[in-house]
Amino acid sequence: MSASEIDKLRADSRLVLSGLSDERSGLSAAAGVEAFVRAEDADAVRRDHLLVDAGSDANVVLHVSPQRPDRPAPVLLLAADLADHDGPRELAQARELTADWAASRTGAVT
Repeated sequence: MSASEIDKLRADSRLVLSGLSDERSGLSAAAGVEAFVRAEDADAVRRDHLLVDAGSDANVVLHVSPQRPDRPAPVLLLAADLADHDGPRELAQARELTADWAASRTGAVT
């Protein structure tokens, strides 16, 4: 997808940005989109944005789910999506988000 098409996809109200597309990740993914979409909306989103399966070369990752998560995506979901990328920066950020979340629940300082 081109940059203008990526922006349109990011703005689609049927999506909830997550992973590299979520600003809280602190990582840049300007050339791609990672988001959640409800299963009942997935085909329409693919059709409306002319998305096709691109395998490992994909610049769009849609997590299809029975329910769309709240906006913004829950932090643990964001961390799991980052960990899925399996890169050192993504894993480090996933660990940091998880530790911050845990500390906020227990009042501990990391």
